[in-house]
Amino acid sequence: MNISLLKKILLVSVFCNASVYATNLLEAYQAALSYNADYLKVLSDSEATVQQKNMAFSQLWPQLGVTGQYNQNYLHQDNLDLVYHQPQVALSLSQSIFDWNKLSQYSKAKYGVKVTDAQNENAKQQLFLSVSQAYYNVLYAKDTESALKDGQTALAQQLIQAKMSFDAGTATMADIADAQAGFDSGAAQVLQAENDIIYKSNLYQNLTGLSADDIKPLVTNMDLTLIESSSLESVNRYARDNNNELKVARLQVEMAKQDLSSARGNFAPTVNVNGSYGYQWTGGLDSISGAGAAATQATLNLPGGMLSNGSNAQVGLQVSMPIFTSGSLTAQVRQMSAQLDASNQSMISTSRTIDQSIKNDYWSVRNYVAIIRAQQQSLKSAKLKLDSDTLGVRAGVRTMIDLVNSQKNYAQTLQSYALSRYSFLVAQAQLQYDLGFINEEFIKKINANVQ
Repeated sequence: MNISLLKKILLVSVFCNASVYATNLLEAYQAALSYNADYLKVLSDSEATVQQKNMAFSQLWPQLGVTGQYNQNYLHQDNLDLVYHQPQVALSLSQSIFDWNKLSQYSKAKYGVKVTDAQNENAKQQLFLSVSQAYYNVLYAKDTESALKDGQTALAQQLIQAKMSFDAGTATMADIADAQAGFDSGAAQVLQAENDIIYKSNLYQNLTGLSADDIKPLVTNMDLTLIESSSLESVNRYARDNNNELKVARLQVEMAKQDLSSARGNFAPTVNVNGSYGYQWTGGLDSISGAGAAATQATLNLPGGMLSNGSNAQVGLQVSMPIFTSGSLTAQVRQMSAQLDASNQSMISTSRTIDQSIKNDYWSVRNYVAIIRAQQQSLKSAKLKLDSDTLGVRAGVRTMIDLVNSQKNYAQTLQSYALSRYSFLVAQAQLQYDLGFINEEFIKKINANVQ
């Protein structure tokens, strides 16, 4: 590779186009609320659950139905052939007086609505976690690429210096080979970083529908104030009452109790009031023939006759109760009892998982504050070392290898510092999610760290 081409690479690395930032974290999250298909599916499922409650409630109210029919009749009797038509209408009414199964199903459906409310809120907060993680991943990938390009600049300078020194007779081909190897390795790392940006950008766009080219970076002086400054014990108490996953687990236990109650209620009698009213209009005679046709025709429209109009009504009390079901109802009770035990164990498991997550996230937030402050000082020291070696190379008391090593150290320190900043924000969001408290105020505080 000739020196002029290397100089062009240096110019490109210095004057490369910067991304045009336009979208902050809050705007990305708001876009995801109306774009993300997984979240919108949860909302649609919740509407279906609400309608399930309405259907269960409707079974407790009167059921009214109407039936209409038009019959074409043919009668053959004693050498008499008769064809006639007659319209009829019937009205039926049923009201449940006591049905333990229906009452239990309605109670379960009400808990189901509460479950979907908690699931909706949980999905909304999970979406913020996913969007913020994807947002920071894109920024970190860009930071990594920028740091590697800075390192590539130093490696290019080293290679140019090695070739110039070789031409001057002060370096060997081995020095050029070493510099070339470092430069090629750096170029491969830059390409890998560029691919990582594409991958992370696609994940971000899939969540929000927005281009990752337009996201804003973090502010230089990020607010390290702890949003949640309570003790671990008080945080745990709050989470037990407000964590959405734990709310869902508790409500699912209550739904399992209603299933068990419904299964036991199958042994109880059901009481219903049934009523009906029917009316038939005067029939129309289509044809009549045979012996006695004239006499028969004279009686068809008389009260009680075959073609006469009339109505009937009835009302009654229906009581039903199972006597022997070959053990199916008892088996159903045992099944629902086992499912209740399973729901209780699932709730205990969820509680323990959340408790562990809170401990990890609580201390992660606090530890990242200390880590970021330590890395700020480390970054200052690495920058001071880089500036010193840069002057040393100019003065002839440092070599290009020293400068390249300083450049690499500074880039690595800068990457670690950036990663810790993003990790701190993610840990804060994760802790608030554990508390079930990612609200608008919290999102605005997190978003204040974006330019």
